[in-house]
Amino acid sequence: MLAIMASAAERRKKIVEFVHRWDPTFSLIVVLCLIVAAYLGHVGSGKGKIAARTAEVIHWVCLGFGVIVVLLQIWNWRLRWSKPPVYFPYRDETLPGLVFKSGFQKYRFFVPDRTYIEWFVKWSEEDPVVQGATNLATYERRRLYENWYRAKPAHFLVMQSKQTVGTDWSIVALSIILDLPLRTLDSLKAHNLGVIDIQYEDLVPQAGERSGRYLLYDTLIFTRAFQERFSDFKRWHSLLHLSQFPTPKEKAKVSIFIEPDNARLRYSLQRNRYGPHSIYKLVNHHDLFEFVLPGADIQSKRAQRFVKLWEELKQKKLEIPVGCDEAVSQVSSAQNEQ
Repeated sequence: MLAIMASAAERRKKIVEFVHRWDPTFSLIVVLCLIVAAYLGHVGSGKGKIAARTAEVIHWVCLGFGVIVVLLQIWNWRLRWSKPPVYFPYRDETLPGLVFKSGFQKYRFFVPDRTYIEWFVKWSEEDPVVQGATNLATYERRRLYENWYRAKPAHFLVMQSKQTVGTDWSIVALSIILDLPLRTLDSLKAHNLGVIDIQYEDLVPQAGERSGRYLLYDTLIFTRAFQERFSDFKRWHSLLHLSQFPTPKEKAKVSIFIEPDNARLRYSLQRNRYGPHSIYKLVNHHDLFEFVLPGADIQSKRAQRFVKLWEELKQKKLEIPVGCDEAVSQVSSAQNEQ
């Protein structure tokens, strides 16, 4: 019985991957064939019955292909909304770096080099939630992020997106996750330090201290267009960023800290959607939520799935490159989408 279930799950996984890889290809083929059919139908009266018959055959073949594509896509959406076992996105290895393909979209992930820190400064200043919570001057924010980057480049992650056919890469998400030493975390809890006061030396661990034990998810910004549409890559962005740090284990737990400035996020955290947590007051009177992974048996299924995917990502040993091949800044074009 277990063998049958495993076989069925494998077949489902293959179909999902097939849809991700070939849905755009099928659609393009259908469009081209319909154009040919329309042309043959138009000239059919002048060229005789053969052209007209050919156009009719192409039309029905295209219709059949279209039905197959639609059914596969509906089946794919049904799997997503019914919360089945999560399937990893299909990786496009024809392009350099870490690139994934989903339908007509491609997504690229990379750790920014120092020249891209300006993106994080600009986006944070133009996001009313982030800027309202910190109220830093431009030079102060730039110096803050440069210190965080100098401590560990993996603190930062960029996600770009583009259409499978044509168009250029544009930024759709930026995130910052800080790897905190214990002494810095204690200073935050004791109101001796604020998040915006964390400097380079506050992020340098002591000898023998385990890396990735305390992670502060400081910033996650999406473009408005990307935020308003459904996409699995909102979750994959966070998972890929967290996979830069050690996986939570029963004997090596990981605490994730979130300071929710967004009202919707705060509501979700307070509703225990992510499982049990502790709350600390910071020096700015904001709440700091702590989630310990893996947690107790009462931990939410959402958190359990998250830890499982995190572990599987580490096992895949995906390398997130530093920088991208295209050194053209895309801050302006990305901000226009907001």
